[in-house]
Amino acid sequence: MERLIPAYDAPGYQVAPLAGVVISPKGHVCRTRNNGYIQVSNRSRGMTRRAHRMVWESVHGPIPDGLEINHKNGVRADNRIENLELVTSTGNKQHAYRTGLAKAAGERNGRARLTEAQVSEIKEQRRRGERRASIAESFGISKAHVTQISSGQRWTAESARQRREQRAVQSWD
Repeated sequence: MERLIPAYDAPGYQVAPLAGVVISPKGHVCRTRNNGYIQVSNRSRGMTRRAHRMVWESVHGPIPDGLEINHKNGVRADNRIENLELVTSTGNKQHAYRTGLAKAAGERNGRARLTEAQVSEIKEQRRRGERRASIAESFGISKAHVTQISSGQRWTAESARQRREQRAVQSWD
């Protein structure tokens, strides 16, 4: 049986690093949440932590600023110490794209039929009051797609980029 070690900064909790298991003060193994992560909550202390961070910190100490924990195999509930590594936020995102856990947005998506410039033009034409049918015909897409783009249901990455640019311009004013 694996040796348990005290959880870092979580009194009463124990960690089995080789198994990737966190055990509560009452002896319960913490379970997976809907988002795929194992999360530890202690309402009396107002503490909520993810198990992978507890396992890492119990073995290696605090996570340095600017770094995150990556699950090497992409399985959020697999908190075995051998499956965890420190990475930058960029490295974590790149790993997610490489392993298929994250999907490319906007033009970077292999199934994209429009460019960001075309999406901006569609939104502008709708703002000017042009009909969905004429816009759809000129871009070779459906009226429903035009509606989803103009309402922000699709191409949200393009919308987010525009918001960032607007904030940057406003901060210079």
